[in-house]
Amino acid sequence: MDTPRTYTLGLIPSLTRNASISPAAKKQKLPDLQPIAIKPDQQLRHRSPIDPEYEDSKAIYDAVAAYGQPYVTTLNKLDNSLTMDIKSPSPVHTPDESPTANERMNAIPKLESPITTMSNTWDRMVAYVTAQHENGDAADGSAVNDTTLTRKNTVLSLLRRKSSRRTADSDKKRGVELSWRNLNYAIPVKGKDFKHILKDLNGAVMPGEMLAIMGGSGAGKSTLMDVLSGRARGGQATGDIRFNNFASDAIWRKSIGYVQQEDLFWETLTVRETLTYGAEMKLPEYVTKQERLDRVDKVAMQMRLSHILDSRVGDTMVRGISGGERKRLNIAMELLSEPDVMMLDEPTSGLDAYNAQIVVDLLRQAAKDGNRTILMSIHQPRREILDLFDKVLILARGEILFFGSVPESIQHFIKMGHPIPALTNPADHFLDIATFDTSSPKTLDTSSKRIGALVETWKANYEPMAFPPYKHAVEYRSKDSAEYDKPGTIFWIRRVLSLMFRQWKMYRRDRALITMGVVSSSIFLVLYGVLWSLLSVSEDGANSRLSFFFMFALNRFFTSIFGIVLKLPLRLSLYMRERAGGMYDGSMAFWALYFATFMQYLWLAFPLMTAIYFIVGLQLDIVKFAIFFSAGTLMYLSGHTYGCLFGSMTRSVSASLTYSLLLLGVFAAFSGYIVVPSAIPQPLVFIAWLNPLFLGYHIWAQNELASLTWTCLPTDIVCNASGDVILNSLSLYSVSTIAAFCMLVVVIALFATIAYVLFERSTRPAYLNGITVEVATIKKE
Repeated sequence: MDTPRTYTLGLIPSLTRNASISPAAKKQKLPDLQPIAIKPDQQLRHRSPIDPEYEDSKAIYDAVAAYGQPYVTTLNKLDNSLTMDIKSPSPVHTPDESPTANERMNAIPKLESPITTMSNTWDRMVAYVTAQHENGDAADGSAVNDTTLTRKNTVLSLLRRKSSRRTADSDKKRGVELSWRNLNYAIPVKGKDFKHILKDLNGAVMPGEMLAIMGGSGAGKSTLMDVLSGRARGGQATGDIRFNNFASDAIWRKSIGYVQQEDLFWETLTVRETLTYGAEMKLPEYVTKQERLDRVDKVAMQMRLSHILDSRVGDTMVRGISGGERKRLNIAMELLSEPDVMMLDEPTSGLDAYNAQIVVDLLRQAAKDGNRTILMSIHQPRREILDLFDKVLILARGEILFFGSVPESIQHFIKMGHPIPALTNPADHFLDIATFDTSSPKTLDTSSKRIGALVETWKANYEPMAFPPYKHAVEYRSKDSAEYDKPGTIFWIRRVLSLMFRQWKMYRRDRALITMGVVSSSIFLVLYGVLWSLLSVSEDGANSRLSFFFMFALNRFFTSIFGIVLKLPLRLSLYMRERAGGMYDGSMAFWALYFATFMQYLWLAFPLMTAIYFIVGLQLDIVKFAIFFSAGTLMYLSGHTYGCLFGSMTRSVSASLTYSLLLLGVFAAFSGYIVVPSAIPQPLVFIAWLNPLFLGYHIWAQNELASLTWTCLPTDIVCNASGDVILNSLSLYSVSTIAAFCMLVVVIALFATIAYVLFERSTRPAYLNGITVEVATIKKE
């Protein structure tokens, strides 16, 4: 009976050919353990670095050099990768047949990805694979005796022990300690003065802990999280923020999972689709499709969303999931990337007591299971929710009143002469103490003195012990650090296509929008058929054709520009939220939106323009029809471009509409129909050249009227028998067809670029605006 072959895997540091062997290592008694058996076609990955502080690191290093020398040559050849894919089938041998040395060497798989830099002790790692067979040959061709096999198994067993210890340790994530010292934040006001929002804050949150940031309105809760996460906008900050004693930098800040207070989603997508697209955008490229789907199922179960995965998210206009489920979906979106640090802005806001309890319960579980550091601002949690937090931070106008556990907070305020009244929620009591009472000058003065005394007592007696100065100098990590860098990114084109498919899927489910498009196209088709049906080839027919070209160009431009400005301003916040979550950058989002929404037009445009062409009675010529359709499509695309530009300028729909109507009025006046081109003042000619209506109108007029012979009636006093005569009399040869097409393309490219720049700035997350806590300075009061 054939027996399948297996391989033995171990991870060891890179060795030089002249590695020194310590005498102690040669005398060392090594335990006789069994090696790891790995079946062919099994994929192996390493996601975190080896801990350099294992005691047996040097022992393994020396043991391999001492006892595994026949395999060092093979080892050095494999010094290329951490990721191994055993894809080729292994040779099968009968019990009386042994594999040759060549077969053993060929069985070692080729490694693909370049190795990454690891921690200081284990600088280089290699996959060391040797074929195991009872009667096989050694890698160097020599016979393998019992002693050699024992030594080899011993070495690989040590590697297995180390690898298993590393794996068990990586399953329990190391986590991130977030700490800050002397943190200040201020925003500019009139002149050169600053308004201080945060004042000399100190604190720390350990892995697996959950911190509640409490205080009244304007206390600085959200601002503190914005500064810690690098999302603060429009101000200056000073202080020392550290992640595991590493300085805060852009890579650290981008890796934080930040859950905003507003639960913004695409309303026509289901919960499963929302999470799936999030996983596709957030997770690195090497993560397979099945792994992404598994991650979606995992976070859905973790946030208790499994029963509504196929329900649409909905919004105020479309029935969907409940408010509590939307909040849990918002959290699940951030959990997809498994962040070590999570920050949540008022996650219980707008929820009833039951749903608020569920949300905080699940966050508590996420902190413990994933060894995550979680900070959240919260207003007035009930007692059951308050007890779920490991620590509470109470702020009043940017200063700390208390930082510690819930039991310690109760005892602290008792010592300060503010005991909790009977049957009172401690959170309500804390909020009353930390709130400035502005109902009258007397109460304001009383509350100010109370809060001032609490702040001074905390700073003088408690803060120096709780948060002493850092003992170690801050560390700076290199950008190529394998321990913290995200492994790889999804290709730009792949993300754009995925976003386009998402946009198209949402459009197909928007029945109201599709119905409106079909109905409006049908109305215009009937209207144009009534007014311009089968136009004659008389001079009156020429004038009717020109009026039709103007109105139809206006219709194409009007429809396209208003189709985007009515929705895009309302979506900018959602695009910003997804960009802040690391799903894509501004270029991906804009070009996916630009082309996807334009393609939505084509399926209605072709039948409409085809039907109108024949109903009006334009020339039956395939080339002329192609020119008519191409010009109409470019006019629609230009209007769509202007719509993207105005929609990206502001988040106000009314403002975008105002700008669009103003532009439409100007372009209609300079279209060449109301005022002939020769009558346009010379300083304003540039408006005509940037006007899609002017350019499209010229193309259609020349395409239909040029070289066309008209029939003159006996009653006509003057007969312009040639279309060229009419075009010349109306100055419609002021720009040629080819030049007009080229200008349309130039206008589209120019204003699409401007629209992209505006969109990128409008949706740019705050942490990309260059605010850094390491270098900014504040003028002291």
